[in-house]
Amino acid sequence: MAYRLGHFGTKKSLFIFDEPQKAALFDLWAELERESGPINSNILLKLFDLFDTLYFPETPMNATNVFVSPIMVFIALECLNGDGTYRSIFHIPPVIAKVQYSIRLRACHKFLKWFEEGNDDETTFK
Repeated sequence: MAYRLGHFGTKKSLFIFDEPQKAALFDLWAELERESGPINSNILLKLFDLFDTLYFPETPMNATNVFVSPIMVFIALECLNGDGTYRSIFHIPPVIAKVQYSIRLRACHKFLKWFEEGNDDETTFK
C-alpha cells in the first residue's frame, strides 16, 4: 500500500528521513545483509539506534508539517485499507497505542542511559 501511494503518479518518496535517520537505516540494512544467522547484539544495537533517531530526531522536521515525520506517516497509512479506503475507527486506537508504548519504551531506555552516563560525574543527580 505504501509503495503504491508513494509511486502513484509521482516519483516522490512517501517517507521523508533526515540524514541521521537515513544513516541509521543504512547501518541496520548493512548489518542485516552481513548476518545470515539469528539476530545478534549488533543488529539489536542498530535497531535501537534507528528507533532513537526516528522517535527522538535531533532536528524535528515536523514543526511546519506533521506529515514529514516518518512516525506520523506510518500512523496515517495504518488508517487506510489496502485499496485506499478508510479503516474502521475501531482498528485505529490499537495502532496508535502500539506506537505510543514503543516510544515510551525507547524513552525509558534513553533515560536509563542518561542516568548511567550521569552517574559517572560525582555532582550529577544529588
